[in-house]
Amino acid sequence: MPHRNPARRWFKKHLGEILAITILFLLPSAVAIIMGSWIAYFKTLVVLLVPLSLYRMKIGMDEHKFAHGFAWYMFSIIFLIICFAYIYSSGGLINSDGDIVTDAQTLVYFSIVTWTTLGYGDLQPVESIRIWAATEALVGYLYMAVLAGIIIHMLSIDEDHH
Repeated sequence: MPHRNPARRWFKKHLGEILAITILFLLPSAVAIIMGSWIAYFKTLVVLLVPLSLYRMKIGMDEHKFAHGFAWYMFSIIFLIICFAYIYSSGGLINSDGDIVTDAQTLVYFSIVTWTTLGYGDLQPVESIRIWAATEALVGYLYMAVLAGIIIHMLSIDEDHH
């Protein structure tokens, strides 16, 4: 019986994930170069990362590797919030005084508030990026629902073991 190389087995097992992550970072780079805009990079990255992170979480749940899947999921949430904040920098946000704000702290704050669908109303996106704010609210709603389901599932598994 021939000796199997463990590195080769690992590579074959994770080839799809390696290709997906490679595409995740190469395709947005190509779009950014073609469009001449790093905002295009982050927009493409968001579009690609959402399904990939949900798929990766499903694999983690199927393989009973909850910690790995959960860590990937939490990383993708933080990363997406930052990507959306960067997208908002392209037009800025309108504060309660009617001024356009583009500082990083405010953009991340708005992104978190939008992601969690709190919507305090102290800031609003300029018209050119409103669709991205709506997209973030929908994606955030979906991710938070899945996150709640994951936590409940993990607690029920822990309870079943006791």
